[in-house]
Amino acid sequence: MNFDEIIALRKAFASVRERQQENIPPDLEEKIKRLKVIRESSIGDEELLKRAIKRIEDNGIRVFTAKSKDISEDPEEIVRFVRDEIRDYIESSIIPSLNPTSCGFITI
Repeated sequence: MNFDEIIALRKAFASVRERQQENIPPDLEEKIKRLKVIRESSIGDEELLKRAIKRIEDNGIRVFTAKSKDISEDPEEIVRFVRDEIRDYIESSIIPSLNPTSCGFITI
């Protein structure tokens, strides 16, 4: 990236910041206060957490918590667990969709 491109990007970002300042909703402070109250009342609410987990699982997503028996407290084991989950997801859903015939590619 050359100097002129950097200057152009800075100008573009400055104009975006200006527009953001001009378009701040009039009740933004009220919304921020409301968000803080909701956040404070939600953190540590076990019943709310259980309801959220149930909803997520009802949508077909597996949920593992730090307190789960399936997960070790060892940081390396946790990283391995997450990596394996991601790998399994990729192998089961993304890789099969990369079949050349299903992507519109013609194999010769």
